Amino acid sequence: MRAAKKAVLEALALVLVGSAVGLAGNAARARGLDLLTNYRPPAKTLDIIVAEESDSGEVNEYGLLEVTLEQVSCCFQDPAYNPNPADSHILFIDARNDAHYAEGHIPGAVQVDHYYKDEYLPEILPLIETVDEVILYCTGPECDDSLLVGLDLIDEGVPLDKIVLFKGGWEAWAEANMPIATGMK
Repeated sequence: MRAAKKAVLEALALVLVGSAVGLAGNAARARGLDLLTNYRPPAKTLDIIVAEESDSGEVNEYGLLEVTLEQVSCCFQDPAYNPNPADSHILFIDARNDAHYAEGHIPGAVQVDHYYKDEYLPEILPLIETVDEVILYCTGPECDDSLLVGLDLIDEGVPLDKIVLFKGGWEAWAEANMPIATGMK
């Protein structure tokens, strides 16, 4: 027990000394890194894309911005987008059920089925906190599941201006031959 305690203390001392040397070296450099700066390039959010386009999105009766395939594909193709939701500024949420999601979804999209929201939201809400924009979609223009998930997110405290509805949904995405992922994860 005494040897394990000694090893832990030595490791802690090594980490502290190494950190101190690293911070001192950074401070001494004329062009050292600013440790409070986010060096990750910002994603081109839909707010910017919509402002750049003449055919801007429309706000529905719930105050949610509705956007087109062209606007969503700009976000998907942005170099700052990463299909790994934990490493992206944009989170795609597929509001369809398990069977439809498994058959095909936007690469990197996570699933939230409104009818089982208690199973999905605890895992999704922390991800939403890390992104600038949440793009919701379901089957297509006649499907309201993405709207329902959007309202669920608002009820959970997600800011309205962070949520966007892709009304063309899966039908528009697949018809445009955009990239598709299959399976449950």
